[in-house]
Amino acid sequence: MRVVRGLPQRRRAFPSAGLDEPENCRGHELTRQAVLFTAGPLVLMCYHIDTRGTSVMKSHRTVTQRQEAQAERKLVDALLTMRTAEECRSFLRDLCTPAELQAMADRWAVVQWLQQDVPYREIHRLTGVSVTTIGRVARYLANGNGGYALATRRLEGSSNG
Repeated sequence: MRVVRGLPQRRRAFPSAGLDEPENCRGHELTRQAVLFTAGPLVLMCYHIDTRGTSVMKSHRTVTQRQEAQAERKLVDALLTMRTAEECRSFLRDLCTPAELQAMADRWAVVQWLQQDVPYREIHRLTGVSVTTIGRVARYLANGNGGYALATRRLEGSSNG
């Protein structure tokens, strides 16, 4: 295979997505779907998408599923130790990058608009959040784990009481 600046020029069949798969994108354990960005014959980027699970998370090759679940439980336990909004804010600012915090705040803002049946395009205009993210939030609001709805109910209950 001839390589130019680390990018393969030769591609092979990638039947499940109806695309060509670069040779350096072979061997992934994920379901064989991908998005390829090309410039002429060169593949610039290759994203593999795991369509088997309900959520796509960062893969840790040396961490088992059990260890990941345990780490998530420990994170939740740490969040539950926060006693005030300011303590929680400090913890989140230490834990997350500014972009991660903004993404979470954006998603939470979208929940309120969706519950008021505001159209996606209007929510996008009001918040600047992408229509794709709005759709993802709507999907989890309708068919997720119930966290958005629970938090909304509890916040409404605390403001009414």
